[in-house]
Amino acid sequence: MNMITLVEAAKILKQRDEAMEVTWLRKKAATGAIEGAEKIGSIKRGTWLIPREWAETYVKDTRGRKRQ
Repeated sequence: MNMITLVEAAKILKQRDEAMEVTWLRKKAATGAIEGAEKIGSIKRGTWLIPREWAETYVKDTRGRKRQ
């Protein structure tokens, strides 16, 4: 599986007009919302890796949000 860092994922998402902050992605990974995400390194200073395919195919769920 091709894994990428959260910073790389944020760049891919931004290019696809699905922009998200790295902190948001980190929370998603930590709660198990990103299937296949894994943390390498120490518990406090580790790095999250997620599948590239997730970043390339993710679509934001906008149900229930107010239009601006």
